[in-house]
Amino acid sequence: MPVADVTPHDGAVRRFLSALLQALDLPAPDHSRDRLAYLTLLERRAHLACASIDRLITDPRADGLDYASEGDHLLHQVADLPAYAYRHHHKE
Repeated sequence: MPVADVTPHDGAVRRFLSALLQALDLPAPDHSRDRLAYLTLLERRAHLACASIDRLITDPRADGLDYASEGDHLLHQVADLPAYAYRHHHKE
């Protein structure tokens, strides 16, 4: 099976990794009563992130354009999810 010619220093890979981080880096809930909403949203985002990773690693011909496109696709999917529905610490 041929291996895709994508290196860790490739801008497309960095873009995809940035999208993963944005999808999974949620602010912590302020109170324990907000934890369920936080975990529910995190689970939905993690599912989207895992699906993106799976699409890339199962395609032996995935190249930089695929990584960049998948990152953009992930960010659009995350944007379609509801906003934070819990009280949380604001990031600085």
